[in-house]
Amino acid sequence: MTTPVEIVIKGRDESGGAFASAQGGLAKIGQIAAGIVASQVFNTLANSFMDMTRQAFEAIGNYERLTASIETLTARELTNSGAANSMTEALAMAAPRAKELLDWIQKLAIKSPFTQDSVAVALRTALAYGFTTEQAQRLTQATIDFAAGSGAGEDAMNRIMLALGQIQARGKLSGQEILQLVNAGIPVTQVLAKAFNVTTAEITKMSQEGLIPADKAIEAIINSLETDFAGAAERQTETWAGLTSTFQDLKEIGLRKLFDGLAESIKPLAVNFSNWMQGEGFARLEKMGAIVGEITSEIITLAESFQGVNNAASGFITPFIPAVRSIMDTFEKMRPSIEKTAQVLGEKLVKAGRELYEKVFPFLVQTLDKFALWFAENRPLIEAFVSKMAERFAAWSAAVVGFWNVVEPILSGLFDLILGLVELIMEIATGDWAAAWETIKEIVVGVFTSLGEAIVAFLD
Repeated sequence: MTTPVEIVIKGRDESGGAFASAQGGLAKIGQIAAGIVASQVFNTLANSFMDMTRQAFEAIGNYERLTASIETLTARELTNSGAANSMTEALAMAAPRAKELLDWIQKLAIKSPFTQDSVAVALRTALAYGFTTEQAQRLTQATIDFAAGSGAGEDAMNRIMLALGQIQARGKLSGQEILQLVNAGIPVTQVLAKAFNVTTAEITKMSQEGLIPADKAIEAIINSLETDFAGAAERQTETWAGLTSTFQDLKEIGLRKLFDGLAESIKPLAVNFSNWMQGEGFARLEKMGAIVGEITSEIITLAESFQGVNNAASGFITPFIPAVRSIMDTFEKMRPSIEKTAQVLGEKLVKAGRELYEKVFPFLVQTLDKFALWFAENRPLIEAFVSKMAERFAAWSAAVVGFWNVVEPILSGLFDLILGLVELIMEIATGDWAAAWETIKEIVVGVFTSLGEAIVAFLD
């Protein structure tokens, strides 16, 4: 007879805890990584905003300096031409014309491969050498077209403006200016020979003898640049080099316009702070510096006096060292049992936390749903309450501000009373009865004075 035997095999999964621990560890790593990324993003945004603000205020400052220089040079032109009787009158008259020139500088900078600063330098150079604003604009446009079309760059443009200004100042063309213009890339001898309908040798001789008037020489040179390189600067704006310069100008103009209102609103505060620092501020800093110096000196003296105390303390502490070491050794031996206990306690806390979460979370959801329903049902009442409270606060705010005038003398008198009592205690302790009596009288007078001021303010 054969009896069947049934074999039952039971297994226990020991991997669940490990996988759960690994899952929890990965979740914590994800949270930490998310926190680090969020912190870095916040720092990056904050630094970017601060850098943008700094660039905006630099752009505003540069524009203000440019405005002041253009207005001054325009006013000088009005004074020299007799259109204004004084510099004060000329400055008042120059503002509209200066605004037109500033707008022209911005547009030319955007429509050329050069920055606003480069265009402004060229225009100011021409104005400084006595050219009229119309002449300066024409010279600037022509030299910028030449520099863009020939690939000469800003340095050559500045050399050309300088040479033309020197010709204007001398009243005639000389060999020095010819050399400067040639080095800048302009074949000035050939240009003048064609304009005067003579040979290059004759032009050279005429320049050496000072026979070429400034106005005719400048007109010939500018006419040549306008003929050969007209529109070159604007065509360069479609290249990447030109677009880079254009974007730089647009960024500077955009930042200036974006932050101009903020800059104007805080300017009075900055001016007041600057005036305060130049007067009372520096005086207070000087007093604070003297106090810091005295405190530092006292600390150094005190540290030196503690040297002997340290030696005595060392002798006092030495007998306790063996006992402390014994305690530390015992604690080290207890560490395994402490860690085991902590692990068990941690597991129980985690279990209790899970059970509490399972009970509390549904309650929180239910409570939030209840609050959402209540909030929606009472929205009209809430809006009316907020509106009424705003009206009441507006009415109370003036009274609250006025009430500070009542509180301030009381608080000030209370502080003076505390200081006076401390001073009185020290004088009594040291036996200085005369000074103590004077302090008592000062305390009484101060208290009545503070109360009187508070009463007057309350009545007001």
